[in-house]
Amino acid sequence: MGFLDTKISEKKDKINFFTDSPISLKKEDFFGIHSQFAEALYQVLRQADISKGAFNIGLYGDWGTGKTTVVNLLLEDIKEANKKQFECVPLYFDVWKFTKEPLKRAILFEMEEQLSGLAQGLSKSEKEFRNHFLEYKYQTSKGIFTLIECLEFEVAHDEEIKLRPEEIENLKEEINRVFRGLRESKYFRPSILFLIFLSLLAFKFPSIFDGLCVVFGTLVSVGIIGYILGILLPGFASILKKFVFKHTLRNLTAHLAFSGEQFGKIFKDMVKKARGENESRKILIVFDNLDRCEKNSVLETLSTIKTYLDFPGCLYIITCDDQALKKHLQTVYGENESQEFSKDFLDKLFQVTFRFPSLVEKDRDAFIGRCIGELGLQLNLESERQVRQILTLAYKGQTPRQIKRFLNDFGLYFIIAKAIESSSDKQTIENKLTHDMGFFSFMMVIKQIWPEFEKKLIEQTDLFHIWQRKMIEEREKLENLLDKEYKDSELYRFLNAILLRIELPKSLSPFIYLKAEAEEEKLYESVTESLWSGDPKYWQELDSENLGSALMKANDLLKGWITNQETIYIQNALKVLLGVDFQEDSIDKIYPLAETIVEGIESLSDGELLALLQGKSGCINMLLKWLQFLRKGVRNQVINRIIDLITYEGKK
Repeated sequence: MGFLDTKISEKKDKINFFTDSPISLKKEDFFGIHSQFAEALYQVLRQADISKGAFNIGLYGDWGTGKTTVVNLLLEDIKEANKKQFECVPLYFDVWKFTKEPLKRAILFEMEEQLSGLAQGLSKSEKEFRNHFLEYKYQTSKGIFTLIECLEFEVAHDEEIKLRPEEIENLKEEINRVFRGLRESKYFRPSILFLIFLSLLAFKFPSIFDGLCVVFGTLVSVGIIGYILGILLPGFASILKKFVFKHTLRNLTAHLAFSGEQFGKIFKDMVKKARGENESRKILIVFDNLDRCEKNSVLETLSTIKTYLDFPGCLYIITCDDQALKKHLQTVYGENESQEFSKDFLDKLFQVTFRFPSLVEKDRDAFIGRCIGELGLQLNLESERQVRQILTLAYKGQTPRQIKRFLNDFGLYFIIAKAIESSSDKQTIENKLTHDMGFFSFMMVIKQIWPEFEKKLIEQTDLFHIWQRKMIEEREKLENLLDKEYKDSELYRFLNAILLRIELPKSLSPFIYLKAEAEEEKLYESVTESLWSGDPKYWQELDSENLGSALMKANDLLKGWITNQETIYIQNALKVLLGVDFQEDSIDKIYPLAETIVEGIESLSDGELLALLQGKSGCINMLLKWLQFLRKGVRNQVINRIIDLITYEGKK
């Protein structure tokens, strides 16, 4: 077996998946570099001159290198130092968390919450700080307000919108309809005439309407007027709904009750109260995960820091992938501004930048080993060593977060593989996916990092066998075997390091599909092994029920070898197919393979073809059976070539 041959422990496996949480204690810092960076930042924080304006620090690093971990360790240092003397107010702001909210509001609310938390934890000696932030209030010319009162929304109306011409016509029509309904009422005219009649009587004979007559006349008049209003009001309500309320509601808008200038004033007030009378006290604000945000959020954050937050006493740390940040800036300002503009923008923003270094290879390898142990696969020492070798080769130059992410996926695949093995009918060593943990790791790496290449393996399951043989027997470089898109790639480096040091399993299908081999897959594997080895035993024992499927697989394999000019495989396959005397009743099933066999014969040199024909008795007779399915011209061409070869050999 190869160097990756391993055995898995029979102990019960319990996978301990890794979280994505950054560490916050120095004792948890495996590499030590994060603690050193935190200490360096702490020294900058102590020595930076912020008496005249803010001091900005850029902490650069790729995704997953541990920038947030450095920030956490720095905050822990500040917390410990503040126990002796309250010299720094640390505030942490996760920009990504607030991308869907107005940034300036979010900054102030987050500051208020964190300052309140600090105030609750301080001793009574910091009475001034506690008074300011246990319940923060902001004083304006209009009075003293809480922060939420300062930042509330107000409702405003846009200018009145005039009715469109067609709406005016509709309004006229609605009014006419209302009065037309009144006029057409059968009680309307009699009611009007009766009111006129009562009015004339009251004027002509006032004495008649004294006493009860006055009351009676009033009730009748009110009833008639009520009747008329009952007809008019529903119509006018409809008019109000369609033409008045519609426009009023449509133009209601909400405006923030504070401007950018007010934001700056409130921020300055918070900073002033946080520092108090202690001018040496510094306000540290960390803006984290900026590179995760969309381009507009990135630009707004940087502009806010640069425009509104440049106050004495403040120090800012912005953690980011500077390359991602530059791309965001180029997208916003246009490609014409070039990378030079983006670089100048960041250079003007930051007074100091720290770039997180790549992992030392030795530290990375040790980290992978520790993580494998913590994952809880219960591997024996040899298995663990082989898995670590595979992962080290695959994740060279990767970050701790990426390594943990792969190991989580690897653990999940391992659970699936164990479940497949436990449910399989045949528990043979060859049927176990996890028997060879090295090769299992190798295939899981390809599945995760290079899924497109895995599709190529699905199309040609014997690809690794072909490459391995060429690299061993023909001393051909892998670079010449890979497609153009994979040359000079990380995949090339990985495969080149593994393929010559590994023993390939009979079939890749279980590792690709993560399932136990079905009968059909086993049949295909048997066909492949018999053809490339030139052993006809499988075909001699094959039953007629599986013959059709086996011949179809043989056809696919032979075509692939012809395309790749795999002469040895072609010779072995033809030796098998022309060396087995198929029964007459099965000849119809070999028709699809006939043309491919002829193509294989044509790809051989005269010497190779002659060696094939002379190596097996009855080979020519079987070839004639295959040829009967082809066109006469093709058939005669092959027969004539064989006759010429035999004749020439006989003369010699």
